[in-house]
Amino acid sequence: MRQFMLHRSDVAPVSAATVSLLLMLAIAVTLTLIDIADGVLYLGDVDDQMRAFQIRDLLTDHRWFDPRLELIQMPEMYHSPWSRLVDLPYFILISLLTPLAGAAQAFGFASAAVPLLLLAAFVALNLATMRNLAGSDISLTSAFVTTLAMALAFCEFSPGRIDHHSFQLVAMAAMFATFTSADARHGGWGGAAIVMSFLVGLECMPFIAIVLAFVALGGVFGSERDRQRMMWTGIAMTGLSAPAALVFNGTGPVLATLCDQISAPYITALTLTGAIYALAPMTWSRFGATGWRAAALRMTTLALPGLAMIAVLVVLFPACLDGPFPMIDDISRVFWFERIAQERSSLSFIEEGKTGLALTLAAMTFIALMASRRVADGIVQRDWMPAMVLVTGIAALLATFLLVRYVRFAPAFLPLFLPWLIDGGIRGGQLSSRVIATALAVCAVTVGVLFATVKPVDRGYDAIDLMTWDECTGADFSVLTRTAPGKIMAPLGLSFGIGQQQVAGFSIAGLSFHRASPGIRRIAQTFTSDDSATRRAALAGFDYVAICRRDSSIDLSGAPLYGALALGKDWPGLVEVENGSAFRLFRIERALLQ
Repeated sequence: MRQFMLHRSDVAPVSAATVSLLLMLAIAVTLTLIDIADGVLYLGDVDDQMRAFQIRDLLTDHRWFDPRLELIQMPEMYHSPWSRLVDLPYFILISLLTPLAGAAQAFGFASAAVPLLLLAAFVALNLATMRNLAGSDISLTSAFVTTLAMALAFCEFSPGRIDHHSFQLVAMAAMFATFTSADARHGGWGGAAIVMSFLVGLECMPFIAIVLAFVALGGVFGSERDRQRMMWTGIAMTGLSAPAALVFNGTGPVLATLCDQISAPYITALTLTGAIYALAPMTWSRFGATGWRAAALRMTTLALPGLAMIAVLVVLFPACLDGPFPMIDDISRVFWFERIAQERSSLSFIEEGKTGLALTLAAMTFIALMASRRVADGIVQRDWMPAMVLVTGIAALLATFLLVRYVRFAPAFLPLFLPWLIDGGIRGGQLSSRVIATALAVCAVTVGVLFATVKPVDRGYDAIDLMTWDECTGADFSVLTRTAPGKIMAPLGLSFGIGQQQVAGFSIAGLSFHRASPGIRRIAQTFTSDDSATRRAALAGFDYVAICRRDSSIDLSGAPLYGALALGKDWPGLVEVENGSAFRLFRIERALLQ
């Protein structure tokens, strides 16, 4: 029996990195479970519902390269700008599980499993970055504190949060992990992560620009390893941009100028940038110059083709100089876009009493101040990658101060320096107590001044707010199954409620997305206009009007049609299909419509 006995020396010890990873995963998963405990996702928004509509549409028709959603007709059909990259894992998992568990259960399982799988990748990549920045394994204390500091970012991975922000965070984590790695060849994976981020969406484009800038600075002023990293980054960007876009978007977007998604302008920019990054380091080895003269020559060989590339992009794609949202007209902007909470500054946290979010940003500011010492040490050693992470984190923090939509990024980037701060800066004596106390005082005074000067705002709500929120939850929508299919004009909130019923043949005028602006304009004109001719024109091409009956203390006078129908009244030219449910569906009689 002795030959089957294991001695302590025969068992491989568990590495410190493995223990840290398991601890961070356990805490991260716990935080996501806390997030869903009350049934409301902390960072959940309409994007989750829209992604569900898109995935279900793909599962129904299996048209991979067709971006149209039959659910939304304005009355022209809605074209989604979202890449199939995010849809892919859900599509595969649901397709495999549906024969075993049914469509509804398969969708629910995938909606929980995919975010958690992405969470595992996010945590593992972050741990790699933290070890690279700290220069060693991290302590369990720093792993614990760092994971808690990232709590807001982990909310993007809560089960049911199927929007694309989790993919964006994983892509950024992959960039940090690969570019801070000692192996220059990992730059190729970083370049692949850049392409992935563009495929998912354009929100991280400012951060990627910073990352690429520091990769170039490393190539110019750093070591041969930095130049190799830059070269591999460029090779991956050039080789993957067009093929990946073709696979996940199809030839239509690849050849078109679409400023709100990866298309010809961005593919051209990524490919040309990659070519410059790949070819420039190959020429630098032939320079006979050394020192600052060599650095100046390297900078010149980057700047000249870079400026030429920008000129080419401006000439070829001038439409994108106006930004990604030129399709939002004035009516849609006032009715919908200007009311979106994430388009406000972070001062709204204080105005709305969201103290926790305000203090989170203060904590991120403190980390940024403390991490500057680590960055300075890195630059002295000709290591530009810690500066890349810090400046990207500071950019995310500043972006959050301007627009709430960026709130998830700073807590994902800046806490990466906490292991160095705790294990090296504080325990290792690299940061004096005076420096730490000064930084804390600066943050505390700043927060105190903001809370003293920015007063809470009790913003009154109106009919438009109610139309945006009210999905008619709990109402009986079964009338749709007993009615001839057609195009429904409904408020934005109720449109989501109708879409969730998944009744074939019915479509809605619009949802809360920029490309649905034509439909949003018609919704605004239908329910808020005082002019009958404007209302009739907005309803042209639609078969039904839908509303949710409710009692409300909100003043509905600013939306005549909506106010009348929501309060249970009738309207000339609208004939109610059935009566008795909170969900009211009206057939349009055009000759009598007022």
